[in-house]
Amino acid sequence: MISSVLRIEKTEREDNPQDLEVLIKGEYRMKILYILAVGFMVISVCFTQQSAMGTDAQTDCKTGCRYYESQNYTEALKWFRKSADQGDAMAQGLLGMMYFEGKGVTQDYPEALKWTRKSADQGNAVSQVRLGRSYLSGQGVPQNYAEALTWFHKSADQRYANAQLNLGFLYYKGEGVTQNYTEALKWFRKSADQGNATAQAQLGVMYYFGKGVAKNLIEAKNWFRKAAAQGDEEALKMMQELTKMGF
Repeated sequence: MISSVLRIEKTEREDNPQDLEVLIKGEYRMKILYILAVGFMVISVCFTQQSAMGTDAQTDCKTGCRYYESQNYTEALKWFRKSADQGDAMAQGLLGMMYFEGKGVTQDYPEALKWTRKSADQGNAVSQVRLGRSYLSGQGVPQNYAEALTWFHKSADQRYANAQLNLGFLYYKGEGVTQNYTEALKWFRKSADQGNATAQAQLGVMYYFGKGVAKNLIEAKNWFRKAAAQGDEEALKMMQELTKMGF
């Protein structure tokens, strides 16, 4: 389990949890991007979305998934390309991912973006996040927060939890939009309600400090508990601190 993006620093006395300060600096983006990369590469998504196999393109994509799972990336690439050339959005996204990661092929951002965009333009929520990620980080394209916001919104509107998480952070940091804790809270909650541990931890932070919502340490602990149950170590520390305070 990837740990929360939160970094907790005690600014004064070691024994005073009231002095905890949450630092969400530029590092938060790299953590989110790693979460997205891992989420994108979970090939079980391919099987979930291609459960009703029927077309040749879908069958080819499934074959590529099997080769990917066995770490035969050269064969996976061949089958993803065969499916992608027939217009399968999932295969296009997976092909783009392989070019991004340099698996089975030399890393090539322009080619990765070409296939990712084809998939995103067909409405694939995961590819839309991947494209947003590229604009957020300036990976293969000029950094553009407004474009990142657009693609995250397209994906979030399909209830994709990682997109909702990223939107929450853009509003929290005011990148590409006016900083708005209330809007950030909304998107974090949408993601958290789907079980995203990072979003659950961030909701805990917002209740802890009263950002975008009335300060409520009981509610903060509830969200830290949910994130901790999924292995988020920083959320576990925060929950333990609140327990010591009597909450």
